[in-house]
Amino acid sequence: MDFADAIKSHASWKNRLVNFARGSMLDRIQPEIAAKDDRCPIGQWLHNEGKAELAGQRYYDELLMVHAAFHLEAAAIARLLQDGQTAQAKHVLEDAQSPFNQASSKVVALLTRLKDRSR
Repeated sequence: MDFADAIKSHASWKNRLVNFARGSMLDRIQPEIAAKDDRCPIGQWLHNEGKAELAGQRYYDELLMVHAAFHLEAAAIARLLQDGQTAQAKHVLEDAQSPFNQASSKVVALLTRLKDRSR
């Protein structure tokens, strides 16, 4: 996976949560699955090929931790939606300062830093 694809994949996953909050049953997300950071394309890459390529490089360990935190926050939002607390979930999704959005931004920033270092 290249870094641009990783960033696109992350944005796509985040959009699934937004669509779920808007009522899309096609984008229904189970909290217990969302919490697992090794199920999405980035997580699969980070725990396998990416680990072989990036382990020991600056930002890799931090990316692993932030990516895992992002998934825990995503699971919390999915749980809110599953429990019918749609307004609260939407608030978290829209709040730029929420832990979810902070973790999401940090994932993209770290992917970008790793991309820049790999050039």
